[in-house]
Amino acid sequence: MKNIKMIDSLSHKRVIQFARSRKFSVNRKKRPVPIEELNSNLQQQSQNELSRIVRPYYEIQEPVLIRNFIDGGTPAIHRWKDLDYLCDKVGYNTPCSVEIGGSYNSNIARNEILFGEYIAYMNLFHEQYGSTSKGTGENDNRPQSEELVYMAQNHLFPSLKDDFTMPDLVGSMSKLKTKSSDSCGFRNSRNIVGHGHVYSTMIWFGPSHCISPLHYDPLDNLLMGFVGKKKIVLFPKDQNDGDDYNRTYSSDDSKSEKTKWHYAGYNGQQYNTSPVDICNPDYKLYPNFENVPQAWECLLQPGEILFIPKRWWHHVTSLETAVSVNIWWR
Repeated sequence: MKNIKMIDSLSHKRVIQFARSRKFSVNRKKRPVPIEELNSNLQQQSQNELSRIVRPYYEIQEPVLIRNFIDGGTPAIHRWKDLDYLCDKVGYNTPCSVEIGGSYNSNIARNEILFGEYIAYMNLFHEQYGSTSKGTGENDNRPQSEELVYMAQNHLFPSLKDDFTMPDLVGSMSKLKTKSSDSCGFRNSRNIVGHGHVYSTMIWFGPSHCISPLHYDPLDNLLMGFVGKKKIVLFPKDQNDGDDYNRTYSSDDSKSEKTKWHYAGYNGQQYNTSPVDICNPDYKLYPNFENVPQAWECLLQPGEILFIPKRWWHHVTSLETAVSVNIWWR
């Protein structure tokens, strides 16, 4: 098992068990390893504690999962389960963008609909399929890909910002005009990790079976789970990824030894997105995927925060109806 840096001052620490809801078949010769899981003492949890946990991992650029850090009393944890609440809070006529097919993919056209229409879709989906994955048997009542509609990567609706506390560590999203703010306008600036510049805050909302395909982000990422479970598989960054933002491959490159294991830019994909289905890889089409590095895997549950370092490859599967929020920052 891969050795991961330890933080001795934490009260609890254990390794997260593999998510068993879906067969993992990234590579026939390698097994995924878990991400270190840190448990904070609920009676002592604070913005300072969260920053203290994340900072050393930010510095070494390795992922870390923090369990039970978002208090169960946080409104988003229990209110966002209620579709009627979300519709009332966001507004029926508020526009949102969705992906048809259940996969967030830069090459798929984004369709704009009303948020109330999406809530109506979610209610129909729950009536037909329920809110959780039902396994992989032939007789399972599973949705077809064209029945999946994913409200992926929408800017967080302003009306939902009051339902949870934005972490101080990202910096500028925590600006408050209060007497407790420092001269720079930050609340508890000592808790900032990195430069304190937020790029964007996004909400991800969809039924079970929705995925984000294998990709990396150029910025550090905090992923916060509020509703449902998500299975996340990560691969360490390639030191050369991102050097050529216009990199593309032709069909003749698929078997070249120089082609990277992830095939980003191949088959019309963007430079940071892989065309390989890691749950059912086509080794004939993508033979270099045999060289995939060892995977890290975790299960993100409500109340948990996952730090994903910039340029770490990751693949996300919703195991249940799920709502999460991510923050990209420097």
